[in-house]
Amino acid sequence: MFLIIGSGHLAVRLTEWCALRRRSILVGLATNLPLDKPLEGCEIMALPSPMLLKDLPLDTRKPTAVLLLDPESLLDENALEALQNHWNDVPVLTTLPLEGDGVDLISVDDISFAAMQDRIRSWEQKDGASVIQHYLQSVPAESKVAIFCHDNPDPDALGAGLAMFDYIESLGLKPQLLHGGVIEHQQNRAMVRILDIPVRRLILDWEIQDVLRDAAVVMTVDFHRPGANNVLPDDCVPHIVLDHHTSDQSVAADISLVRAEFSATSSLVASLLMSLNHQMNPRIATGLAFGIRTDTLGFTRHFNPVDIRALSWLNAYVDSEMLRSIEEPPRSQETLESFSEALSSRSLIGS
Repeated sequence: MFLIIGSGHLAVRLTEWCALRRRSILVGLATNLPLDKPLEGCEIMALPSPMLLKDLPLDTRKPTAVLLLDPESLLDENALEALQNHWNDVPVLTTLPLEGDGVDLISVDDISFAAMQDRIRSWEQKDGASVIQHYLQSVPAESKVAIFCHDNPDPDALGAGLAMFDYIESLGLKPQLLHGGVIEHQQNRAMVRILDIPVRRLILDWEIQDVLRDAAVVMTVDFHRPGANNVLPDDCVPHIVLDHHTSDQSVAADISLVRAEFSATSSLVASLLMSLNHQMNPRIATGLAFGIRTDTLGFTRHFNPVDIRALSWLNAYVDSEMLRSIEEPPRSQETLESFSEALSSRSLIGS
């Protein structure tokens, strides 16, 4: 049973919502309750005047939780204290200022603050997405866009890079997906092969300089510092930076979306594409989903609600067979030959 104490619109709305879950009782002053219609499934205790908590005609059942939205219907000098004394192990959700340790008290102000933060982040995400969209749309058609991953790119970098490649291509531009180092891990190589990721490895300095000279836009995914574990020169200033890693220093770029609230750059990119209503397809969704899952270790490592939201959106498009093939790739011929060589050269020591 939920006990809601309050006489305003919020009290009525919460009572209606709680009543869909379990028995709910609303206690408020009759003169102030904004009841313009019956509340289905709710018990209304409309008091003619304030009463002491102990005198309220409540049954002996202990409530699951008490929602104290305003104390005007209670005569108790300290409504919070009275509730805690009456039911010392029942959590209280309240809009009143909290004092003491408040172990079982949750302030609606805190929840409102968190909700506002989420809403602001959502606006910020949409704003960031539109800024990137307008920036890329201002580039002449068929211009080259160089998308750089860090050296030895992992699934998060590959998934985010592939998704941005697809989006940029849809704008009539010519993207290139680039990296230094090598793609050695069997899963990563399977990901590139199965998703047909058009990634190009850069080795020589002149190759890098040629790419930078010809590109109208330079973008980095999953890193934000040129020259640190990537092939970009230290003095390179990218046009667009997309990363989830924290940075103590300011990031030099025309557009910098370095968002530590995301646990994977693939989550960040998925959220951007969601905000832009970009047409998703199984190939891109599978790449992003695998990037999120690997960077969060299958959600066993640090992750945030934004990551779950991104993956929930992607799951409607993910190709499960493709994903399974990436996660459990067959052994390569090279690997099998290594196993064979190890077995053939084995020796028995001792008896």
